[in-house]
Amino acid sequence: MPTLWALSETASREDLSAWDRHTTAAFDLRMLPGDHFFLHSNEALLLQSITRQLQQVRS
Repeated sequence: MPTLWALSETASREDLSAWDRHTTAAFDLRMLPGDHFFLHSNEALLLQSITRQLQQVRS
């Protein structure tokens, strides 16, 4: 389960990694530069990350 998070958010990597308890799938935490709205400010990086994840699933 890919999980994306903005680096400027206040939650720690340890806190975010705890989400792996809520899935039986593989857990993949990706920290992206930016603030809460990183999906707008770093759209290209976000799309690259999603594309890479989809390519891994397909292979």
